Amino acid sequence: MGWVKPLVGIFAVGAVASVALGGGDEDTVVVNRVIDGDTIDVDIDGENTRVRLLNIDTPEIGHNGEPSECLAEEAKQYLEGRLPKGTGVRLEYDSERTDKYGRTLAGVFIDDDFINADVAAEGLATAVVFGENDKFYDEVHNAERGPKDAGEGIFGVSDECKVSSDEDMAEALSGAEAAAAAFAAFGEADIAGYEDVLDKSVA
Repeated sequence: MGWVKPLVGIFAVGAVASVALGGGDEDTVVVNRVIDGDTIDVDIDGENTRVRLLNIDTPEIGHNGEPSECLAEEAKQYLEGRLPKGTGVRLEYDSERTDKYGRTLAGVFIDDDFINADVAAEGLATAVVFGENDKFYDEVHNAERGPKDAGEGIFGVSDECKVSSDEDMAEALSGAEAAAAAFAAFGEADIAGYEDVLDKSVA
């Protein structure tokens, strides 16, 4: 995903191959496994097919020694909780069905529950548009407003936040929460004294 970017809707023009099917096409499939916060494997007619959830972008999990972006594992774990192996889901497609990596692009539904938007509502994804596929963008964008306005989830961490392991991630998040709690406990006098110390340090 590349977390060094503004946490707003991003139009990834040219990120998909031109395989137009027309809106309204859908399939009922079974989940094989969750790859990360915005990618799953499903069984379509006996064939394992990789599906990229449309109009969301979650933090990237590190590979080949690269660190994971903050909340990448949380996004994956959330999706695993919603889509355990064997879960039946409905895939709804937009104007372009596959991207340049050969992944199927789709909105994922359990009955009327829109999983893509649910990930965003948890503060674990930003709303994005890939190529011509904007069918679900408005719903995802609306879902991200709550955590975005509250500065929660990915909207509450540094744009460049990366950690080298799950343990480092937990430590980083714990430290941030502790710092926030400590700051919230400050009285006005404490803050004034702290600012005075900072001013002297700068001087």
